[in-house]
Amino acid sequence: MSKIRYAFSLVEHVGEKSLPLVKVGDRVLRGELIGDTGGVGAKIYSSRNGIVTDITSTHIYIDVDRTDLEKKDYLRIRECDSLWETVLEAGIIGAGGGGFPTHLKLKEKKVAALYIN
Repeated sequence: MSKIRYAFSLVEHVGEKSLPLVKVGDRVLRGELIGDTGGVGAKIYSSRNGIVTDITSTHIYIDVDRTDLEKKDYLRIRECDSLWETVLEAGIIGAGGGGFPTHLKLKEKKVAALYIN
């Protein structure tokens, strides 16, 4: 059965580069945290089940079985007490081009509205 290679960027946001939390050969599951900065940045989750085949300074590569692409369920994150913690856990970043971690804006409580599309 043929595989599809997914590349997950470790530098998709402003702030610190995410560090891999997995190693080559690890089997990862959808929704598993695979990269984190531990500081200013965003959490990186795998959106697919698969095997980590390579890790570079900028990407984690995961080979995914084609049958996994048929799954339609959504990824769950842990339940949080506040909106900013939920956004942090989800790894949401801004879409305005800079990739600023959205949870930092929400934590400051200077946000009048949050638009998600």
